[in-house]
Amino acid sequence: MSTIHEPTNVPVPAGATPDGWHSVDHDGVLVRSLEWSRYDAGKISVSIDGSQRATGEYDKRIAFYGAAEGETITADQARRFAAALIEAADELDKLG
Repeated sequence: MSTIHEPTNVPVPAGATPDGWHSVDHDGVLVRSLEWSRYDAGKISVSIDGSQRATGEYDKRIAFYGAAEGETITADQARRFAAALIEAADELDKLG
């Protein structure tokens, strides 16, 4: 049985909140989840999140959660979702 040692010298990107080193990528490098912000849009939430490799490399993206493929939402929910997406896009632009 092998033991995975979590890296201790990989800095968290500015403004991000990390999760533990729970995954391994296709190259066998440890990966952790990151989140910069979350926007509540009712049934659906929008976040700026990403992942960071133990090498220090990381990415940022906009993701949404809470809606299954093909699921319907009301017009009001769609407006809240659209507003959350715009807010997240503006914030992602600021983060660079």
